[in-house]
Amino acid sequence: MAKTKDDHAVNCNERLKDGVAEAGEWATEARRAWSYYASRQFQNMSENERFRVMPIVANVIRRDMDQMVNRVLEAHPVINPVGRFGKDHQYAKMMVDLLQYTRDAEENYHNDLEDVIQDFFFTGEGVLFEGWNQDLEDGMGLPEARWIDPRYVVWDPAARSWQREDADWIIHFEPRKVDYIKEVYGLDHVEADYPDFFFDTNEDSRFKEYGRRAGGGAQGSMMGQSVSSPDEMAYVKTMYEKIYKFEVRYQRDDGEIATIIDYETGENRNITQEDFDTLPPERQAELTKVRVRVSELMETVVVNDTTISRENSVYCQTNGGHNQYPFAFFSYVRLRDRSHAKGEIDYLVGMQDLINRTLARWLEQMMIAGSNYVVSEKGSLPREDEEKLKNIGRYPMQIFRPFPSFSGPRVEGGRATGSDLFQSGYQLLSSIKDKVSGVYDVQRGSMPYATSGIGIQSLQASTDLLTTMPRRHLESGLKRATMLRMRNILQFMRGSRVMEITDQENKEDKTLFVGNSMAEIAAEYGLQPAVDEQTGIPMISPETGQPLSLVTPDGEEADTMVLNADTVNRFDLKRVRLELDTERDRSRQERMEFAQMILQAVGPASASWALELMDAPNKEMLLQAMEQGDMGQQLMGQFEEAAKQIGMDPQELIQTVMQQLQMQVQASQQPQQPQQPPQGQPPEGVPPQGSPEQGIPPQGLPPEGPPPPPQQPI
Repeated sequence: MAKTKDDHAVNCNERLKDGVAEAGEWATEARRAWSYYASRQFQNMSENERFRVMPIVANVIRRDMDQMVNRVLEAHPVINPVGRFGKDHQYAKMMVDLLQYTRDAEENYHNDLEDVIQDFFFTGEGVLFEGWNQDLEDGMGLPEARWIDPRYVVWDPAARSWQREDADWIIHFEPRKVDYIKEVYGLDHVEADYPDFFFDTNEDSRFKEYGRRAGGGAQGSMMGQSVSSPDEMAYVKTMYEKIYKFEVRYQRDDGEIATIIDYETGENRNITQEDFDTLPPERQAELTKVRVRVSELMETVVVNDTTISRENSVYCQTNGGHNQYPFAFFSYVRLRDRSHAKGEIDYLVGMQDLINRTLARWLEQMMIAGSNYVVSEKGSLPREDEEKLKNIGRYPMQIFRPFPSFSGPRVEGGRATGSDLFQSGYQLLSSIKDKVSGVYDVQRGSMPYATSGIGIQSLQASTDLLTTMPRRHLESGLKRATMLRMRNILQFMRGSRVMEITDQENKEDKTLFVGNSMAEIAAEYGLQPAVDEQTGIPMISPETGQPLSLVTPDGEEADTMVLNADTVNRFDLKRVRLELDTERDRSRQERMEFAQMILQAVGPASASWALELMDAPNKEMLLQAMEQGDMGQQLMGQFEEAAKQIGMDPQELIQTVMQQLQMQVQASQQPQQPQQPPQGQPPEGVPPQGSPEQGIPPQGLPPEGPPPPPQQPI
């Protein structure tokens, strides 16, 4: 029985409530993790205990979390496509450049990725929405990666795939302002249900464990209290759902699906049961009947109890999309009995509480148990002297006159014998915490700087276990995000575009032209078809009449990429594999040592590569200075060789040459005389040949000087 429009809203709301209830344990851990990272600890202390205990917080969790997150961010992890075979290399190279352009054009990409990685380590679940934003680039659209608060995403608890591809549904419930919802969806009335949507009935036992909403009497959810706004807000619930069905297909002996030409559209389509019945018996015997389970990606938008829309998602295969959920999941530690993963902070909460309690008791022993007090026997002092006891500690000297046979007041100190014990206990707990922490660092507790030596580096590389399990989980999310982005580029990035991209191999800037066809690109940007060097004929496809390649007005080959409904089907992403590119080596120290080793082995020719590896600032200026210095060394070598041949000092030769060059410059700056002097007489103002003013070369220098220029025939 087909569901009505309101039935879809009821189904979405029920699934959402069940998913939030199932994620309750994880939500409690997630909220506590962020509280502990922000030093909001001692949450389980009673009121009586608060007046007695000094609630000091020694946040040892923050250091470990920052170290783990910074290791990943310092590496700049990205996933880039690489061609599986030689003929796929050029396509993969083009996709790398295009992917990098879209990442650079997206202003908040790296910030959103940082938030995802923080959620990955802190709470165990990081979610990145990888979609297409048609509003970008003046309405032409660009890929967009957006951080999603993991508390606002639930999915089918039965899903066990890392990327939840086997989930029947995924719901993203996002709190938005009521005015915004009315404007975007054209609604007249929207009820504010944030965050009280999950607590419409007080008898609902699924949500009682979440506690009460701060500042109100109604129960509230730990899944939705990060948004603080004076305006009324409501949830926009978007449910992505996979609708499965079975199709009958016929397979040839070679394993390919048999197709037939559709006479209405002129395109190939799969053979159906009706087509099979019309085939002759000998043709039917060549085909094998198979039953295939296929799915369509449906997208349902619900506000309150009303279904706003329900249709095939733009990412559905019926619309030419990738037919996958537009989310990339980053899961830290997977547990077998619940849908959400576990974060690193939850493993350190117990040790953090013990460390705080130990420090609090240590301060009690030092400040309270070790405080001084005054002992004065009752009746030993006159009444006026008893009032002086209150001045002890306020005045430098007090005089007491006790009665005869009575001892005067005395000051005694407390015996804080437990302070040393608690101090040693703190050190023990800190060492235990280091063993519990997920930061596996061979330098923890020892030298904080990098140590040279191949043996030490090998030990560090093998002991730094941060690159094993967490790296695999990060790779899973990054690969999914990259694959979704590539498919979105092929599906949506149409129209004439010109993009300034950077070749990731040689770091050179170049221009990439994108369009629906080669002819359109040529007409839009004034490019010409490439000409065959042997025949001089433009290279045109005889089948389509489109240019095979284009050249710029300067005669250089233009980098082009044609994206349309026909070419997208020819791009086989299965022929591309994805590799993790950290863009950094393990540490700056290791990169520097490796660059020094290569420079010693290869020489100055590898200077450009070494500067790029070490990410040196102003590399262009440094390379230019190195080139000038190299030219100066070559010129100095020529002077030394010439001075050696004529038997004089190189410095004297340089001075002589400089004097002659200076005299030639002065002579060229003098005005020309209107009349030539008589033959044999020097011009006016010029000393005769051989005079001291002419600058006779020193002894040992050839008198003839440099050879005269060759005479041109008249």
